[in-house]
Amino acid sequence: MTTCSINLQRCEENLLNWKSAVNHTAIVIETDDRGRITEVNDKFIEISGYSREESLDRTPALVDSGLHPAEFFTQLWETISQGQVWRGEIKNKRKDGSIYWVDTTITPILNAEGIPHKYIALQFDITSQKQMEEKLTFTQRRFQQLAANLPGVIYQFLMRPDGAVFFPYMSPGCQDFFEINAESIENNAQVLLNLIHPDDFPNFYRSVAISAETLEPWHWEGRVINPSGKVVWIEGHSRPEQQENGDILWDGLLIEITERKIAQEALRQSEQRLGLHFQQTPLAVIEWDLNFKVMDWNPAAEKMFGYSKSEALNHHAVELLVPESAREQVDQVFQALLQQTGGTRSTNENFTKSGEIIVCEWYNTPLIDPDGTAIGVASLVEDITERQHYQDALKAANEALEHRVEERTEQLQEAIAKLQGEMASRELAEEKYRSIFENAIMGIFQTTQEGEYISANPALARIYGYESTQELMQELHNVDHQLYVEPNRRDQFIEAIAQHGKIADFESQVYCKNGEIIWIAENARAVRDETGTLLYYEGTVEEITKRKHTEAALRRSEERLQEKALREALLNQLTEQIRQSLDLETILATTVQEIRELLQIELCYFSWYRPNGMPQEGVRSRLQQQDCLVLDWEAVKEARSPGVVSPLGFYAVSESWSHQCLQLQPIRIDAVASYPNRTVVEIFRAWGFKSVLCLPLQTHSGEVGVLSCVHCSKERAWNESEVVLMGSISDRLTIAIDQAQLYAQSRAAAQQARDQAQRLEQALYQLQETQTQLIQTEKMSSLGQMVAGIAHEINNPITFIHGNTIHASNYFKEILPLIELYQHYYPKPVPEICDLLEELDLAFILDDLPKALHSMKLGTERIRQIVLSLRNFSRLDESQKKPVDIHEGIDNTVLILQHRLSQIQVVKKYGKLPLIECYPGQLNQVFMNILANAIDALEEAEGLATKPGNGKFPTPNSPVLNFSPTISIHTELTPDELVVIRIKDNGPGLTETVKNRLFDPFFTTKPVGKGTGLGLSISYQIIVEKHQGILDCQSQPGWGAEFVIKIPIKTGTK
Repeated sequence: MTTCSINLQRCEENLLNWKSAVNHTAIVIETDDRGRITEVNDKFIEISGYSREESLDRTPALVDSGLHPAEFFTQLWETISQGQVWRGEIKNKRKDGSIYWVDTTITPILNAEGIPHKYIALQFDITSQKQMEEKLTFTQRRFQQLAANLPGVIYQFLMRPDGAVFFPYMSPGCQDFFEINAESIENNAQVLLNLIHPDDFPNFYRSVAISAETLEPWHWEGRVINPSGKVVWIEGHSRPEQQENGDILWDGLLIEITERKIAQEALRQSEQRLGLHFQQTPLAVIEWDLNFKVMDWNPAAEKMFGYSKSEALNHHAVELLVPESAREQVDQVFQALLQQTGGTRSTNENFTKSGEIIVCEWYNTPLIDPDGTAIGVASLVEDITERQHYQDALKAANEALEHRVEERTEQLQEAIAKLQGEMASRELAEEKYRSIFENAIMGIFQTTQEGEYISANPALARIYGYESTQELMQELHNVDHQLYVEPNRRDQFIEAIAQHGKIADFESQVYCKNGEIIWIAENARAVRDETGTLLYYEGTVEEITKRKHTEAALRRSEERLQEKALREALLNQLTEQIRQSLDLETILATTVQEIRELLQIELCYFSWYRPNGMPQEGVRSRLQQQDCLVLDWEAVKEARSPGVVSPLGFYAVSESWSHQCLQLQPIRIDAVASYPNRTVVEIFRAWGFKSVLCLPLQTHSGEVGVLSCVHCSKERAWNESEVVLMGSISDRLTIAIDQAQLYAQSRAAAQQARDQAQRLEQALYQLQETQTQLIQTEKMSSLGQMVAGIAHEINNPITFIHGNTIHASNYFKEILPLIELYQHYYPKPVPEICDLLEELDLAFILDDLPKALHSMKLGTERIRQIVLSLRNFSRLDESQKKPVDIHEGIDNTVLILQHRLSQIQVVKKYGKLPLIECYPGQLNQVFMNILANAIDALEEAEGLATKPGNGKFPTPNSPVLNFSPTISIHTELTPDELVVIRIKDNGPGLTETVKNRLFDPFFTTKPVGKGTGLGLSISYQIIVEKHQGILDCQSQPGWGAEFVIKIPIKTGTK
């Protein structure tokens, strides 16, 4: 009996152990023969969320998710009702509505008759496993979708140790890429490898071998020739991985780079052309950095300015090229270029290495990076000293001509390339050729040797004016006599092909159907059989009527340009003669003499308008004309042939002629006798003039002169080129006169230059001051960023500590009652616990620990406030104005300086202020500078008060007695909406001399190394210039200093 009891007890213990194990690992549900739940274990309650009371006498439908079809449970019930065990996976729903999966085994419990009288279901939670399977399925589906839609090919490439290669995987995109399906490549890797271009295969093989040997990532660019003959550039990237069996597996991606290769080649050619243009262009090309120091200098610049490239590099533009008088203008151009507001074109005087002054036209372009930031300037420079007008016209015409020729050449090359491509395609595929043949924009033909058409495309019919190719071939059956305008042109066509095998751009005039004559260009060849017998001629026809007209126009333009070049050479020669002197009399005398010799005329004279003549009634009555005469014109210089009357001195002209000249309108009279104004005719006849050309000009000072060319012996028709040439000479003469007048004013200009130099010196001083301020601002910005970063790094751990002190306090409060209960119910613990309690001093810990936690909380709260102040103060790099609370900025600054304020009392009297629109970081910098100076002053005053033997005895009213360092901060809003901030200290104060220089840059009263003298200067600029406010200091020695800041609520409301 005792043994049975022991065994029973062991069985019960084992049963309890099994039950505990099952409760921790599996769900157990017991139902009766009707499926009603009679028992559930703790695991079911834990996972399903239903309590035991909610579950009993319910069916398993309690956790049915509704996601299985009815047939699923019908089959399950049929299985177990027949006494068989059912196994499967079921998707259930918890009480909170969430889904979980269980691996289920349902075992029927049979009675003595073998009929199930209850069922036990054993279930294991496989939700995480199912979720992983779903994620895996989703990942595989997403990879397949990605591989199908990726603009490239994803692949795996395997190499065995014996060198055999395979493609275990190739994405479906290979069909579009290589015109081969993925299965073919996976079955035979050589199918793809055979497509690699023969010239690129050695590099491919070498790159794979290197990657296999080093296990470095594989990269290759090369061409493949698809089965259709299409050549495609591809780029491959993959990463190799050594397998355990020695195989090497590459996972990679192939992408098409054909367009990129074409673009790279075009870019290379463009860069090559640009480099040649840089070296060979007659214009000086100069590249500058942001400080306008030379970074590049082409040969034309060497020739123009006399400096070699090595001499010019890294030198400033002003230092090299700009005379003193033009430096202000050049500086303005520099600033406009850097700000992208102008300066792209300017005309300046420059000097060369030899000291010669030249006039240059500058075309400047700021170089902008993709972020929109200027990184430099490129300049094109043209010396227009010798040629200001017609050289530009000639250059523009040449550029237009070159552009048109290049454009037409490119069109012809494209047409030829297209034709050759079409002919090659015809040999490969007749069907493809037929589509091209029918839709080509160029005419395509085949003719017999006798001139009869075998075939023609619609474009050819359109060129010749026929409605269809059938009409063309029916009506045009002999091209020799019906088509060509020139009788023997067909024979020349055949002879040219016989000599060269083909012809290109064979140009001819032909008749259209309506009789119109057009120009065509033919490209043709002879087609022969294997024995060399001529079969037919085939080729293309392009109508080039417009091109021929354009070429004719270009030839005429070239002739005109050559004529202009000759005329400009003469003009340059005359200009050189004029500019050999700066004396006005010499310039005028040289001009009239050179013009007379140049144009081979009998008289050339120059007149000034002198508005002191009066209407001459006697002359008018003598000439019996209605047009009034004036004597306001004086001829001052002449060049004439012997026997021609001299016009020097004041002479009479008609009022209408004088008015036309004053309007700067040229007067051209080829035949004086036929001129409509009879007064002018009578006057010129009196002088013996037969033909007259008058070119008025106006100098920079406003004086009006007339350059007159006269022929007396016979009439002369002035051609257009002579009129244009005289206009150019008139312009050059105007410049020469201006230069002579400027030379006469040189002493005054020199004085102006000295004044300008003084202003530039002042500007340089201001620039240095601004530069220093920018450096200081950048330092403060960097400091702000560093402070913000440190504050951020401190904030995270201190927030963690601060938060945990609260939890620690709560935990202590929860544990304390437990300790008290232990002490109440176990007043006499074991000796070991007594010893430990005595050693730990539990009473002291219970009393001191809450205080320590409270101190930690206060300390962390203090650190968080300091961090917040640092983060707010560090907004020095904010470039946008925003409405802020001024008091917050002052409080943050005071908090940051708290370590220096331990012995100083800070008194704040804040008024009610609205939000102020300002630069918060810059205002924080102002508060910091003023408060730091106040602290320095108070520390100095405190030292004076405590320093023995300073030689002075304090008076009863002196602030030195009972000195209490104090800083007071007062804010208020004035009726005119100005915010006033007063920061006052009771330090030693300032003398009048120090006050007058207080805001000057680099002025400081501190010892060497203690201050830069920039703080108050920068603060003054921030308040006055940035915020349109006022910064003032009120102080006297011995009574402290008060800084008063006044800023408007919004910018512009000062």
